[in-house]
Amino acid sequence: MRQDLSAHKGRGERDPLSGGGRNRLLRPTTIVLLAVAVGSMLLLLFPEVDFSEPNLSGKPTELTTDYLRVLLRSKPDDKSLRLLLGQNQLKLGHLKGCRKTLQPLLHLKGSLGMQARVAYLEATSSLFHRLAKGDAAEEARAGAKAQLGRLLKDPLGGVELEKLTQISLELGFDRHTGELYDRLGAAKPSKRSNWYAIAARWYLAAGRYAEASRAYLRASTTAGSRGEALARGRQAIEAWVQGNRPDRALSVCRGLLARFPRNVVLLERAVELALANNEQGLALDLNGQLVKRFPRNRRYIER
Repeated sequence: MRQDLSAHKGRGERDPLSGGGRNRLLRPTTIVLLAVAVGSMLLLLFPEVDFSEPNLSGKPTELTTDYLRVLLRSKPDDKSLRLLLGQNQLKLGHLKGCRKTLQPLLHLKGSLGMQARVAYLEATSSLFHRLAKGDAAEEARAGAKAQLGRLLKDPLGGVELEKLTQISLELGFDRHTGELYDRLGAAKPSKRSNWYAIAARWYLAAGRYAEASRAYLRASTTAGSRGEALARGRQAIEAWVQGNRPDRALSVCRGLLARFPRNVVLLERAVELALANNEQGLALDLNGQLVKRFPRNRRYIER
């Protein structure tokens, strides 16, 4: 036996268990051909099963992203595949690649186009934070602002609104932040009054007094208690006062009095606003209601 092995080695054959020599491995082309053959056989045997894609629903990796990139080259018109690749690139921090991938989808209508625009904006915002201060950073910020403005025309869901609100806060887009919180109020019923009140504060910061007053009124009508409803209503009045529109403030105040007719604080504010608007007759009528209820109050009598 040992002699036979030696004889074989002498003729140029090497012991496959020995450490020396070069192992015989399959060439890459052979592996590819075998994979194609196996895949073709599976498709013939099980035509109802899709063997073309691995499970891509988990956490993205460089490997799955590379696979998607290769697959997209063979299916360049597959919009869902392009969106998935762009979203994977975003999660892996490939911001420029993500934007390039998603660019052809930005004009699309419907859910797919909206998702592409949200992901593109997220990439632009992250790119701004990654860049040092300078022209490139400001260009990214300006691009993000324009993209956010366009996205506000889309029918956004709660998840998308929360993402966009965070981006707007981070980039200091006061004007858009108010509208996003306002829409969150409509999309998230459990915190509706709170979202509307936050929206109103951002509207005020942007000098949007009409929107601020309306948001406070929405917060008032959706409040969980009478006390909160009154507090939000009074803020709706003062939003117009801050905007130097006492006439509008008076109108809001009178509307609230219809809801809370016996509230003294609202009645007193209505008298003050009527006087500020030179509506003497209305002021006397409103003040008369106070005198009737509090006949011994000298402040009301002497006003």
